[in-house]
Amino acid sequence: MAEEYRRLRKLLYDFPDREDAVLSGAPFSGKAAGFDTEKLGLLLKSREFQKAKELLVDYLNNQAAFHTLNSEALYGFQIDFLQMVYGYLQEKKIAANELFSDQSYHSLSYSSVLCVTGMKNYVVFMLEALETAGEDGAKASISQEIRQYLDSHLSEDLSRADLSRIFFLNPDYITKLFKEETGDGIKNYVMKRRIENARNLLEQTDLPVGSIADSVGYGNYSYFTRLFKKETGLTPVEYRANIKKDDP
Repeated sequence: MAEEYRRLRKLLYDFPDREDAVLSGAPFSGKAAGFDTEKLGLLLKSREFQKAKELLVDYLNNQAAFHTLNSEALYGFQIDFLQMVYGYLQEKKIAANELFSDQSYHSLSYSSVLCVTGMKNYVVFMLEALETAGEDGAKASISQEIRQYLDSHLSEDLSRADLSRIFFLNPDYITKLFKEETGDGIKNYVMKRRIENARNLLEQTDLPVGSIADSVGYGNYSYFTRLFKKETGLTPVEYRANIKKDDP
């Protein structure tokens, strides 16, 4: 840590000689356009930190190329960025001082408004800290939200695209995360939960099998029967008959 701190301090002392150094009140071509906070928010929510880095580094490079950055503009960017970071930490119930209290953070924070490279280093440092913080808990929380939503909408035919719109997450990320956390694909998970509900209805009610199939999300009776037998080894009619036979 001490070695890293000395390296960062050296960078600070070298900044006045950097080509991308900026000074407070230095002339520049106009007000810098704000970065896409909505897109950054979605990337943070889906924990796509590499894409978040690329988004912000590209933004800073573009603004620097058009000479729209001075120290005041960099400071404004830093404030907006920090607002997004702290919002993410609050949502995940992660204490900021657990991540940003060492010398490296303070040096990078100070240098971030002195030059574009300093700000890029600061952004990368912050996002990498978020990436390693509460990773398992964050994934589990998202996966749990998806499962709860699926459980309460089992009769609906929800696609990956539907879940993507509902949770504001990339469809591929949803699929990968769900598989990692549950050991099952979304489609298979829904099928198993539907069959479980059907079994309960067959055991506890006298509803016709066709009505039960409809209520759990299968309008096609034959398809429902095939799935039920594949999962339980019995057709719905056979399953109900066994239950009644076992009743005293």
